[in-house]
Amino acid sequence: MNSKRGGRWRQDEDQYLYHYFNKAYAYINQENDTYYLHAEGMDVGSKVVPAPPRKKASPGRKKNPET
Repeated sequence: MNSKRGGRWRQDEDQYLYHYFNKAYAYINQENDTYYLHAEGMDVGSKVVPAPPRKKASPGRKKNPET
């Protein structure tokens, strides 16, 4: 089993599984060139792809401390 730690992933297919878990253990599993997210207690994995990095927020305008 090949898996990657950390990073951002996004779901790559429409799949709806409704089950509530609090802080469930999850891992990414690679099968050939495809990655799947598996969560504790679920029998089915969801196809995922690496998400692009987030853009850094611009600092914006600084507030005038005198107002």
